[in-house]
Amino acid sequence: MSPFFSLWDMAVSLFCYVGESFAAVVFLKKFFQSSRQKKIACILLLTIFKMAWYVFFVVWGMPYLMAAVLQHLFFIVLVVLFFQGGREVKILAGAFLILAMGLCKEFLESLFSGGTLIFLHTFRGIPEPFLEEGEILVIQCMETLICTGGIFLLSRPMESVFCGKTKRWYFLQSIPVFLLIFVVDIAEWGASRGVSVKPNGGNLYYSQLSAYGEICILTLLCAFAAGVFIFGMDELYVQQQKSAKYLAQIASYKMLEEEDRKGERLRHDMKNHVIALKNLLEKRDWEKMEQYLSAMEEQGGVRAGAVTGNRVIDALLYRKKKLAEEKDIPWRCEVNIPRETGIDEFDLCVILGNMLDNAIEGCKALPGRDAFIDVQVKTVKKCLLFEVKNTADLKEIPERGFTGKENPKGHGIGLLNIKDTAEKYDGTVQTEVENGVFSISVLLPFCRT
Repeated sequence: MSPFFSLWDMAVSLFCYVGESFAAVVFLKKFFQSSRQKKIACILLLTIFKMAWYVFFVVWGMPYLMAAVLQHLFFIVLVVLFFQGGREVKILAGAFLILAMGLCKEFLESLFSGGTLIFLHTFRGIPEPFLEEGEILVIQCMETLICTGGIFLLSRPMESVFCGKTKRWYFLQSIPVFLLIFVVDIAEWGASRGVSVKPNGGNLYYSQLSAYGEICILTLLCAFAAGVFIFGMDELYVQQQKSAKYLAQIASYKMLEEEDRKGERLRHDMKNHVIALKNLLEKRDWEKMEQYLSAMEEQGGVRAGAVTGNRVIDALLYRKKKLAEEKDIPWRCEVNIPRETGIDEFDLCVILGNMLDNAIEGCKALPGRDAFIDVQVKTVKKCLLFEVKNTADLKEIPERGFTGKENPKGHGIGLLNIKDTAEKYDGTVQTEVENGVFSISVLLPFCRT
Protein backbone atom coordinates (compact mmCIF):
# COMPACT_ATOMS: atom_id res chain seq x y z
CA MET A 1 0.00 0.00 0.00
CA SER A 2 1.51 3.32 -1.05
CA PRO A 3 1.57 6.27 1.37
CA PHE A 4 -0.47 8.25 -1.18
CA PHE A 5 -3.32 5.76 -1.11
CA SER A 6 -3.01 5.34 2.66
CA LEU A 7 -3.67 9.06 3.15
CA TRP A 8 -6.52 8.96 0.65
CA ASP A 9 -7.90 5.90 2.40
CA MET A 10 -7.96 7.71 5.74
CA ALA A 11 -9.49 10.83 4.18
CA VAL A 12 -12.27 8.84 2.52
CA SER A 13 -12.86 6.91 5.74
CA LEU A 14 -13.17 10.21 7.63
CA PHE A 15 -15.67 11.48 5.05
CA CYS A 16 -17.70 8.29 5.36
CA TYR A 17 -17.67 8.34 9.16
CA VAL A 18 -18.78 11.98 9.33
CA GLY A 19 -21.60 11.24 6.88
CA GLU A 20 -22.76 8.19 8.81
CA SER A 21 -22.62 10.03 12.14
CA PHE A 22 -24.55 12.99 10.76
CA ALA A 23 -27.23 10.72 9.26
CA ALA A 24 -27.59 8.84 12.55
CA VAL A 25 -28.05 12.06 14.57
CA VAL A 26 -30.58 13.46 12.09
CA PHE A 27 -32.51 10.19 12.27
CA LEU A 28 -32.50 10.16 16.08
CA LYS A 29 -33.58 13.79 16.52
CA LYS A 30 -36.78 12.90 14.66
CA PHE A 31 -37.87 10.89 17.71
CA PHE A 32 -35.87 12.23 20.66
CA GLN A 33 -35.18 15.70 21.98
CA SER A 34 -31.58 16.88 22.27
CA SER A 35 -29.79 20.21 22.45
CA ARG A 36 -27.77 21.53 19.53
CA GLN A 37 -24.54 21.21 21.51
CA LYS A 38 -25.23 17.58 22.38
CA LYS A 39 -26.00 16.68 18.76
CA ILE A 40 -22.76 18.27 17.56
CA ALA A 41 -20.82 16.56 20.36
CA CYS A 42 -22.42 13.24 19.44
CA ILE A 43 -21.35 13.60 15.79
CA LEU A 44 -17.79 14.52 16.80
CA LEU A 45 -17.42 11.74 19.37
CA LEU A 46 -18.89 9.16 17.04
CA THR A 47 -16.59 10.22 14.20
CA ILE A 48 -13.51 10.21 16.47
CA PHE A 49 -14.38 6.76 17.78
CA LYS A 50 -14.91 5.43 14.25
CA MET A 51 -11.50 6.78 13.23
CA ALA A 52 -9.97 5.15 16.31
CA TRP A 53 -11.73 1.92 15.32
CA TYR A 54 -10.22 2.28 11.84
CA VAL A 55 -6.73 2.65 13.31
CA PHE A 56 -7.05 -0.24 15.77
CA PHE A 57 -8.74 -2.64 13.36
CA VAL A 58 -7.27 -1.82 9.93
CA VAL A 59 -3.81 -0.57 10.92
CA TRP A 60 -3.06 -2.50 14.11
CA GLY A 61 -5.10 -5.59 13.35
CA MET A 62 -7.55 -5.76 16.27
CA PRO A 63 -9.87 -8.83 15.96
CA TYR A 64 -12.90 -7.81 13.88
CA LEU A 65 -15.63 -9.08 16.21
CA MET A 66 -14.07 -7.32 19.20
CA ALA A 67 -13.83 -4.06 17.23
CA ALA A 68 -17.42 -4.39 16.00
CA VAL A 69 -18.84 -5.04 19.48
CA LEU A 70 -16.95 -2.04 20.90
CA GLN A 71 -18.23 0.18 18.11
CA HIS A 72 -21.85 -0.93 18.66
CA LEU A 73 -21.66 -0.47 22.43
CA PHE A 74 -20.12 2.99 22.10
CA PHE A 75 -22.87 4.08 19.70
CA ILE A 76 -25.65 2.79 21.99
CA VAL A 77 -24.08 4.59 24.97
CA LEU A 78 -23.97 7.85 23.01
CA VAL A 79 -27.63 7.51 22.02
CA VAL A 80 -28.66 6.88 25.63
CA LEU A 81 -26.60 9.76 27.04
CA PHE A 82 -27.11 12.47 24.42
CA PHE A 83 -30.84 12.10 23.67
CA GLN A 84 -33.91 12.43 25.89
CA GLY A 85 -36.49 9.66 26.17
CA GLY A 86 -37.01 6.21 27.60
CA ARG A 87 -33.86 4.12 27.84
CA GLU A 88 -35.46 1.08 26.20
CA VAL A 89 -36.74 2.94 23.15
CA LYS A 90 -33.36 4.68 22.70
CA ILE A 91 -31.59 1.33 22.78
CA LEU A 92 -34.00 -0.04 20.18
CA ALA A 93 -33.49 3.03 17.97
CA GLY A 94 -29.71 2.70 18.27
CA ALA A 95 -29.83 -1.02 17.48
CA PHE A 96 -32.07 -0.38 14.49
CA LEU A 97 -29.65 2.22 13.13
CA ILE A 98 -26.69 -0.15 13.56
CA LEU A 99 -28.56 -2.90 11.73
CA ALA A 100 -29.95 -0.68 8.96
CA MET A 101 -26.64 0.99 8.19
CA GLY A 102 -24.72 -2.28 8.44
CA LEU A 103 -27.06 -4.10 6.06
CA CYS A 104 -27.17 -1.20 3.64
CA LYS A 105 -23.40 -0.81 3.52
CA GLU A 106 -22.73 -4.55 3.20
CA PHE A 107 -25.27 -4.93 0.41
CA LEU A 108 -24.07 -1.90 -1.55
CA GLU A 109 -20.40 -2.78 -1.10
CA SER A 110 -20.95 -6.31 -2.37
CA LEU A 111 -23.20 -5.12 -5.20
CA PHE A 112 -20.80 -2.43 -6.44
CA SER A 113 -17.74 -4.65 -5.95
CA GLY A 114 -19.32 -7.48 -7.90
CA GLY A 115 -20.48 -5.08 -10.61
CA THR A 116 -16.98 -3.60 -10.91
CA LEU A 117 -15.44 -7.06 -11.27
CA ILE A 118 -17.94 -7.97 -13.97
CA PHE A 119 -17.13 -4.73 -15.81
CA LEU A 120 -13.37 -5.36 -15.60
CA HIS A 121 -13.76 -8.97 -16.74
CA THR A 122 -16.26 -8.34 -19.53
CA PHE A 123 -15.24 -5.00 -20.99
CA ARG A 124 -11.58 -4.80 -20.01
CA GLY A 125 -10.86 -8.43 -20.79
CA ILE A 126 -9.06 -9.11 -17.49
CA PRO A 127 -9.31 -12.87 -16.78
CA GLU A 128 -9.08 -12.66 -12.98
CA PRO A 129 -9.68 -9.03 -11.99
CA PHE A 130 -9.46 -7.74 -8.44
CA LEU A 131 -10.31 -4.36 -6.98
CA GLU A 132 -7.61 -1.73 -6.79
CA GLU A 133 -7.49 0.57 -3.76
CA GLY A 134 -8.75 3.54 -5.79
CA GLU A 135 -11.81 1.58 -6.89
CA ILE A 136 -12.47 0.50 -3.30
CA LEU A 137 -12.40 4.15 -2.17
CA VAL A 138 -14.90 5.15 -4.85
CA ILE A 139 -17.19 2.30 -3.80
CA GLN A 140 -16.94 3.40 -0.16
CA CYS A 141 -17.98 6.94 -1.08
CA MET A 142 -20.90 5.72 -3.19
CA GLU A 143 -22.21 3.35 -0.52
CA THR A 144 -21.94 6.06 2.16
CA LEU A 145 -23.90 8.59 0.10
CA ILE A 146 -26.66 6.11 -0.74
CA CYS A 147 -26.78 4.70 2.78
CA THR A 148 -27.01 8.21 4.28
CA GLY A 149 -29.90 9.08 1.98
CA GLY A 150 -31.63 5.82 2.86
CA ILE A 151 -31.39 6.56 6.60
CA PHE A 152 -33.01 9.97 6.03
CA LEU A 153 -35.88 8.33 4.14
CA LEU A 154 -36.36 5.67 6.83
CA SER A 155 -37.22 8.19 9.55
CA ARG A 156 -40.76 8.76 8.23
CA PRO A 157 -42.05 5.14 8.19
CA MET A 158 -40.36 4.48 11.55
CA GLU A 159 -42.41 7.19 13.31
CA SER A 160 -45.02 4.85 14.73
CA VAL A 161 -42.42 2.23 15.75
CA PHE A 162 -40.65 4.57 18.19
CA CYS A 163 -43.77 6.27 19.56
CA GLY A 164 -46.41 5.19 22.03
CA LYS A 165 -45.24 1.74 23.13
CA THR A 166 -44.43 0.28 26.54
CA LYS A 167 -40.92 -0.26 27.91
CA ARG A 168 -41.42 -4.03 27.84
CA TRP A 169 -42.38 -3.90 24.15
CA TYR A 170 -39.26 -1.93 23.24
CA PHE A 171 -37.08 -4.32 25.26
CA LEU A 172 -38.51 -7.40 23.55
CA GLN A 173 -38.16 -5.74 20.13
CA SER A 174 -34.48 -5.07 20.74
CA ILE A 175 -33.53 -8.74 21.24
CA PRO A 176 -34.17 -9.97 17.65
CA VAL A 177 -32.58 -6.80 16.25
CA PHE A 178 -29.38 -7.46 18.19
CA LEU A 179 -29.42 -11.08 17.01
CA LEU A 180 -29.58 -9.89 13.39
CA ILE A 181 -26.71 -7.50 14.07
CA PHE A 182 -24.71 -10.46 15.37
CA VAL A 183 -25.49 -12.44 12.20
CA VAL A 184 -24.32 -9.56 10.01
CA ASP A 185 -21.13 -9.15 12.07
CA ILE A 186 -20.37 -12.86 11.74
CA ALA A 187 -20.89 -12.70 7.97
CA GLU A 188 -18.64 -9.63 7.67
CA TRP A 189 -16.04 -11.29 9.88
CA GLY A 190 -16.10 -14.32 7.59
CA ALA A 191 -15.75 -12.12 4.52
CA SER A 192 -12.82 -10.22 6.07
CA ARG A 193 -11.00 -13.53 6.69
CA GLY A 194 -11.80 -14.90 3.25
CA VAL A 195 -14.06 -17.63 4.62
CA SER A 196 -16.76 -16.96 2.02
CA VAL A 197 -14.30 -16.87 -0.89
CA LYS A 198 -13.99 -20.50 -1.87
CA PRO A 199 -11.88 -21.72 -4.79
CA ASN A 200 -14.03 -22.23 -7.84
CA GLY A 201 -11.98 -24.32 -10.17
CA GLY A 202 -8.97 -22.20 -9.28
CA ASN A 203 -10.64 -19.09 -10.77
CA LEU A 204 -10.42 -16.14 -8.38
CA TYR A 205 -12.91 -14.09 -10.44
CA TYR A 206 -15.80 -16.51 -10.01
CA SER A 207 -14.90 -17.12 -6.37
CA GLN A 208 -15.18 -13.39 -5.65
CA LEU A 209 -18.48 -13.09 -7.54
CA SER A 210 -19.83 -16.03 -5.57
CA ALA A 211 -18.79 -14.44 -2.28
CA TYR A 212 -20.32 -11.06 -3.15
CA GLY A 213 -23.49 -12.76 -4.32
CA GLU A 214 -23.78 -14.67 -1.04
CA ILE A 215 -23.39 -11.46 0.96
CA CYS A 216 -26.01 -9.67 -1.15
CA ILE A 217 -28.49 -12.50 -0.62
CA LEU A 218 -27.75 -12.69 3.11
CA THR A 219 -28.17 -8.94 3.64
CA LEU A 220 -31.42 -8.90 1.65
CA LEU A 221 -32.78 -11.78 3.72
CA CYS A 222 -31.77 -10.07 6.96
CA ALA A 223 -33.32 -6.78 5.80
CA PHE A 224 -36.54 -8.56 4.86
CA ALA A 225 -36.65 -10.39 8.18
CA ALA A 226 -35.99 -7.17 10.11
CA GLY A 227 -38.67 -5.28 8.17
CA VAL A 228 -41.29 -7.99 8.60
CA PHE A 229 -40.53 -8.31 12.30
CA ILE A 230 -40.39 -4.58 13.18
CA PHE A 231 -43.34 -3.40 11.09
CA GLY A 232 -45.31 -6.58 11.72
CA MET A 233 -44.91 -6.23 15.47
CA ASP A 234 -45.80 -2.54 15.23
CA GLU A 235 -49.02 -3.35 13.39
CA LEU A 236 -49.80 -6.11 15.88
CA TYR A 237 -49.31 -3.67 18.75
CA VAL A 238 -51.63 -1.13 17.10
CA GLN A 239 -54.31 -3.76 16.53
CA GLN A 240 -54.05 -4.92 20.14
CA GLN A 241 -54.41 -1.36 21.39
CA LYS A 242 -57.38 -0.76 19.11
CA SER A 243 -58.98 -3.95 20.36
CA ALA A 244 -58.37 -3.00 23.99
CA LYS A 245 -59.82 0.47 23.45
CA TYR A 246 -62.75 -1.03 21.57
CA LEU A 247 -63.50 -3.37 24.48
CA ALA A 248 -63.29 -0.42 26.86
CA GLN A 249 -65.76 1.44 24.67
CA ILE A 250 -68.13 -1.53 24.78
CA ALA A 251 -67.99 -1.43 28.57
CA SER A 252 -68.59 2.32 28.47
CA TYR A 253 -71.51 1.84 26.10
CA LYS A 254 -73.06 -0.70 28.46
CA MET A 255 -72.61 1.78 31.27
CA LEU A 256 -74.42 4.41 29.22
CA GLU A 257 -77.24 1.97 28.55
CA GLU A 258 -77.48 1.29 32.28
CA GLU A 259 -77.69 5.01 32.96
CA ASP A 260 -80.39 5.27 30.33
CA ARG A 261 -82.34 2.51 32.09
CA LYS A 262 -81.94 4.39 35.36
CA GLY A 263 -83.39 7.46 33.70
CA GLU A 264 -86.27 5.39 32.36
CA ARG A 265 -87.04 4.11 35.85
CA LEU A 266 -86.84 7.66 37.17
CA ARG A 267 -89.34 8.85 34.59
CA HIS A 268 -91.58 5.88 35.39
CA ASP A 269 -91.64 6.87 39.07
CA MET A 270 -91.94 10.58 38.37
CA LYS A 271 -95.50 10.79 39.72
CA ASN A 272 -94.39 9.45 43.10
CA HIS A 273 -91.35 11.75 43.13
CA VAL A 274 -93.52 14.79 42.42
CA ILE A 275 -95.79 13.87 45.34
CA ALA A 276 -92.80 13.49 47.67
CA LEU A 277 -91.25 16.79 46.54
CA LYS A 278 -94.54 18.62 46.91
CA ASN A 279 -94.84 17.31 50.48
CA LEU A 280 -91.31 18.56 51.31
CA LEU A 281 -92.13 21.91 49.71
CA GLU A 282 -95.23 22.31 51.86
CA LYS A 283 -93.17 21.56 54.97
CA ARG A 284 -90.45 23.96 53.76
CA ASP A 285 -87.88 21.28 54.53
CA TRP A 286 -85.31 22.68 52.12
CA GLU A 287 -82.44 20.48 53.26
CA LYS A 288 -84.32 17.21 52.72
CA MET A 289 -85.73 18.55 49.48
CA GLU A 290 -82.21 19.26 48.23
CA GLN A 291 -81.08 15.77 49.27
CA TYR A 292 -84.08 14.23 47.50
CA LEU A 293 -83.35 16.13 44.29
CA SER A 294 -79.68 15.09 44.44
CA ALA A 295 -80.75 11.45 44.81
CA MET A 296 -83.04 11.80 41.78
CA GLU A 297 -80.24 13.42 39.85
CA GLU A 298 -77.84 10.60 40.72
CA GLN A 299 -80.38 7.88 39.90
CA GLY A 300 -81.30 9.46 36.59
CA GLY A 301 -77.74 9.40 35.29
CA VAL A 302 -78.32 12.21 32.79
CA ARG A 303 -78.49 15.65 34.35
CA ALA A 304 -78.84 18.99 32.68
CA GLY A 305 -77.07 17.72 29.60
CA ALA A 306 -77.59 18.33 25.91
CA VAL A 307 -80.87 17.17 24.42
CA THR A 308 -80.20 15.39 21.13
CA GLY A 309 -83.19 13.11 20.81
CA ASN A 310 -80.93 10.15 21.58
CA ARG A 311 -80.72 9.31 25.28
CA VAL A 312 -77.49 7.28 24.99
CA ILE A 313 -75.74 10.15 23.17
CA ASP A 314 -77.15 12.53 25.81
CA ALA A 315 -75.52 10.44 28.52
CA LEU A 316 -72.22 10.38 26.62
CA LEU A 317 -72.26 14.14 26.08
CA TYR A 318 -73.08 14.77 29.73
CA ARG A 319 -70.15 12.64 30.94
CA LYS A 320 -67.66 14.27 28.55
CA LYS A 321 -68.96 17.76 29.35
CA LYS A 322 -68.59 17.11 33.06
CA LEU A 323 -65.02 15.82 32.49
CA ALA A 324 -64.16 18.97 30.50
CA GLU A 325 -65.65 21.24 33.17
CA GLU A 326 -63.60 19.49 35.86
CA LYS A 327 -60.50 20.45 33.89
CA ASP A 328 -61.74 24.06 33.36
CA ILE A 329 -62.09 23.57 29.60
CA PRO A 330 -64.81 25.78 28.03
CA TRP A 331 -67.37 23.61 26.23
CA ARG A 332 -69.61 24.61 23.34
CA CYS A 333 -72.01 21.97 22.09
CA GLU A 334 -74.69 21.94 19.41
CA VAL A 335 -75.83 18.41 18.63
CA ASN A 336 -78.88 17.29 16.68
CA ILE A 337 -79.07 13.63 15.71
CA PRO A 338 -82.16 12.46 13.78
CA ARG A 339 -84.05 9.51 15.16
CA GLU A 340 -83.68 7.43 12.00
CA THR A 341 -80.16 7.39 10.55
CA GLY A 342 -79.57 3.68 10.11
CA ILE A 343 -76.30 4.11 12.02
CA ASP A 344 -75.84 1.87 15.02
CA GLU A 345 -75.90 3.68 18.37
CA PHE A 346 -72.71 1.96 19.46
CA ASP A 347 -70.86 3.22 16.37
CA LEU A 348 -72.14 6.73 17.03
CA CYS A 349 -70.73 6.49 20.55
CA VAL A 350 -67.39 5.16 19.26
CA ILE A 351 -67.00 8.08 16.85
CA LEU A 352 -68.23 10.86 19.09
CA GLY A 353 -66.65 9.42 22.25
CA ASN A 354 -63.20 9.13 20.66
CA MET A 355 -63.45 12.60 19.14
CA LEU A 356 -64.28 14.10 22.53
CA ASP A 357 -61.62 12.05 24.35
CA ASN A 358 -58.98 13.31 21.92
CA ALA A 359 -60.25 16.89 22.28
CA ILE A 360 -60.06 16.77 26.08
CA GLU A 361 -56.60 15.19 25.92
CA GLY A 362 -55.44 17.87 23.48
CA CYS A 363 -56.63 20.69 25.75
CA LYS A 364 -54.94 19.12 28.79
CA ALA A 365 -51.56 19.58 27.08
CA LEU A 366 -51.95 23.37 27.16
CA PRO A 367 -51.68 24.49 30.79
CA GLY A 368 -52.13 28.20 31.33
CA ARG A 369 -53.40 28.85 27.80
CA ASP A 370 -56.89 29.50 26.51
CA ALA A 371 -58.48 26.18 25.68
CA PHE A 372 -61.86 25.27 24.26
CA ILE A 373 -63.85 22.40 22.81
CA ASP A 374 -66.47 23.06 20.13
CA VAL A 375 -68.80 20.16 19.27
CA GLN A 376 -71.15 20.23 16.28
CA VAL A 377 -73.27 17.35 15.03
CA LYS A 378 -75.81 18.09 12.31
CA THR A 379 -77.48 16.75 9.20
CA VAL A 380 -76.04 17.71 5.83
CA LYS A 381 -78.32 16.46 3.06
CA LYS A 382 -78.43 12.69 3.60
CA CYS A 383 -75.36 12.57 5.80
CA LEU A 384 -74.56 13.01 9.47
CA LEU A 385 -71.68 15.43 10.03
CA PHE A 386 -69.57 15.34 13.22
CA GLU A 387 -67.22 18.28 13.78
CA VAL A 388 -65.04 18.77 16.84
CA LYS A 389 -62.52 21.59 17.25
CA ASN A 390 -60.15 22.04 20.16
CA THR A 391 -56.94 23.78 21.05
CA ALA A 392 -53.89 21.52 20.75
CA ASP A 393 -50.13 21.76 20.98
CA LEU A 394 -49.57 20.42 17.47
CA LYS A 395 -47.99 21.82 14.32
CA GLU A 396 -48.89 18.95 12.02
CA ILE A 397 -50.91 15.74 12.04
CA PRO A 398 -48.57 12.95 13.27
CA GLU A 399 -48.05 9.84 11.13
CA ARG A 400 -50.87 7.32 11.58
CA GLY A 401 -52.38 9.54 14.23
CA PHE A 402 -49.63 9.01 16.78
CA THR A 403 -48.54 11.89 18.88
CA GLY A 404 -45.12 13.51 19.01
CA LYS A 405 -42.06 12.88 21.15
CA GLU A 406 -43.27 13.52 24.69
CA ASN A 407 -45.48 11.01 26.53
CA PRO A 408 -47.08 9.46 23.42
CA LYS A 409 -48.24 6.23 25.04
CA GLY A 410 -51.74 5.17 24.02
CA HIS A 411 -52.44 8.22 21.88
CA GLY A 412 -53.64 8.02 18.28
CA ILE A 413 -55.51 4.72 18.74
CA GLY A 414 -58.80 6.62 19.10
CA LEU A 415 -58.31 8.24 15.71
CA LEU A 416 -57.70 4.83 14.15
CA ASN A 417 -60.94 3.54 15.69
CA ILE A 418 -62.80 6.56 14.31
CA LYS A 419 -61.48 5.83 10.83
CA ASP A 420 -62.31 2.12 11.07
CA THR A 421 -65.88 2.86 12.21
CA ALA A 422 -66.40 5.49 9.49
CA GLU A 423 -65.27 3.02 6.84
CA LYS A 424 -68.11 0.67 7.86
CA TYR A 425 -70.56 3.27 6.53
CA ASP A 426 -68.44 4.44 3.59
CA GLY A 427 -67.82 7.64 5.52
CA THR A 428 -64.89 10.04 5.40
CA VAL A 429 -62.61 11.47 8.09
CA GLN A 430 -60.67 14.70 7.72
CA THR A 431 -58.21 16.23 10.19
CA GLU A 432 -56.25 19.47 10.13
CA VAL A 433 -54.23 21.73 12.41
CA GLU A 434 -54.24 25.50 11.95
CA ASN A 435 -53.11 28.22 14.35
CA GLY A 436 -53.03 25.84 17.32
CA VAL A 437 -56.54 24.46 16.68
CA PHE A 438 -57.05 20.79 15.85
CA SER A 439 -60.17 20.01 13.79
CA ILE A 440 -61.67 16.65 12.94
CA SER A 441 -64.71 16.08 10.74
CA VAL A 442 -66.51 12.79 10.16
CA LEU A 443 -69.17 12.51 7.46
CA LEU A 444 -71.42 9.42 7.58
CA PRO A 445 -74.07 8.76 4.91
CA PHE A 446 -77.45 7.66 6.26
CA CYS A 447 -77.92 3.92 5.81
CA ARG A 448 -80.81 3.04 3.57
CA THR A 449 -83.37 0.76 5.13
